[in-house]
Amino acid sequence: MNSEHSLDTPRPVRPDAARFALLVFLGTEVMFFTALLASYLVLRAGAVARDGIPWPKPSDVHVEPLVGLANTIILVASSAAAMLACKLLASGSPKGATACLTASLLLGTLFLGVKGYEYHGKYRHGLLPGRIGELHPPGTVARARYDISAGLAFMDSVKVRLEADARPLLKSSDDSIALPLKLEMELLREIDQKKLSAGMVAERVRDIHLESGHSAPGSHVNLPAVAAHGNLWASSYFLITGCHALHLVVGLVFLLGLSIKGLAGHLKSDDLPYLSNVAIYWHFVDMVWLVVFPIIYLL
Repeated sequence: MNSEHSLDTPRPVRPDAARFALLVFLGTEVMFFTALLASYLVLRAGAVARDGIPWPKPSDVHVEPLVGLANTIILVASSAAAMLACKLLASGSPKGATACLTASLLLGTLFLGVKGYEYHGKYRHGLLPGRIGELHPPGTVARARYDISAGLAFMDSVKVRLEADARPLLKSSDDSIALPLKLEMELLREIDQKKLSAGMVAERVRDIHLESGHSAPGSHVNLPAVAAHGNLWASSYFLITGCHALHLVVGLVFLLGLSIKGLAGHLKSDDLPYLSNVAIYWHFVDMVWLVVFPIIYLL
């Protein structure tokens, strides 16, 4: 037997093709999210500079930083559980690894559920692209553009909501009707008479929202939201968080498969490379959210 083939000759280390492919893929994803977030910041700065109106604060668009912070903690805990699963499987404890994988899966699902709750809140408040009332100074090009085209969908949304609750009260003379509802009845009359442009309707709705803040629940219609640059904000918000949620769902599918395999008692040490790759991907999803959270929820 040739010496070059003797048992004492160390075997060459073969590169992990799956790990290499994963790292290349994550490199492209880093560029994707970097471009996405950079575009958001540039569009935001450009819109503020062009119109001279501040970007909406989180409270203006029903963004709750504490909810975002809680979701951040949930996702970090899920990522930590995935990392611990790798260490436990490497130390010869498939049951412990399975428990951590299941915990990571459940925490990731909880994150997605909280995000669904936030999306439902945006829908309930009319914070959807093209449906938000925008405030532009009268006489500006932005106001003219909004009155002619961009604000028409908002006007339709306002009228649909007023038709259900305010229309039946138009002929009423009940003095006990709360002030916000009276303002909404008057708004519906003026919309019927085509006295108001889209920008004027947005201003009226803003005033109604301010008045409704001091009124009891049920004393006013749940009108769509009004916010400066609201439609650009909503488009950016759903695009960025939606892309992140899509990547999260992909990771949950991998975690689900590993969890099922572990619960069936088939998780072995040979699965460690695959589990490590899944954990790396899950850490990436976590790191992206750690950048998205302050930009969307705090700035």
